[in-house]
Amino acid sequence: MRTEHGVTMHRESYGGVMPAVNVKIHDFSGYDEARAALEARGVDPEVAEKAVEWADEANRETFWEQAQDDAEFYLCKRRMTGRYSRFGFSPSLRIEQQGRSGGWLVVAGIGDDPTEWNRAQRVRWHRFERAMRENVRYFTSAEGLLEIIDANDWCEGIARQNEIDRKVAEYRKQLEAEARNAA
Repeated sequence: MRTEHGVTMHRESYGGVMPAVNVKIHDFSGYDEARAALEARGVDPEVAEKAVEWADEANRETFWEQAQDDAEFYLCKRRMTGRYSRFGFSPSLRIEQQGRSGGWLVVAGIGDDPTEWNRAQRVRWHRFERAMRENVRYFTSAEGLLEIIDANDWCEGIARQNEIDRKVAEYRKQLEAEARNAA
């Protein structure tokens, strides 16, 4: 539900209603583009699939860790000095992940009812909301996925592990064949 000032509210089960941002992923094209880009580089399709899955998991974790800092920055602090602003919200706010799939970013401890927020607080909220949606877009884009894959040389690590697994499997077959021949 939205308030008259455009603030989305979310209720989890029988809990209270709190300001929230819908961070569900609706566009999965970045995943396909990232896999295609890896395959174009000569990465095995199986390795590309694992790399994108890993990057997605890492980016989701990063998103939620970064969300708390972003909330303090956008909702509580002055933009230029980084000090807490008297026009902002309480610095005791915290980010919670809610919903069946964790698709709601809820800001708990924000204090006042959004209908009672002053103009400065509403502007801060809308900037925060826009930043969170932009973070979701970036972290699920091909660029965001490939950045973390490249930064961690993940494809090379998987390729090496696959090569080791293949050699171990060949060696086991060889040992089994020798054991059968010796018996």
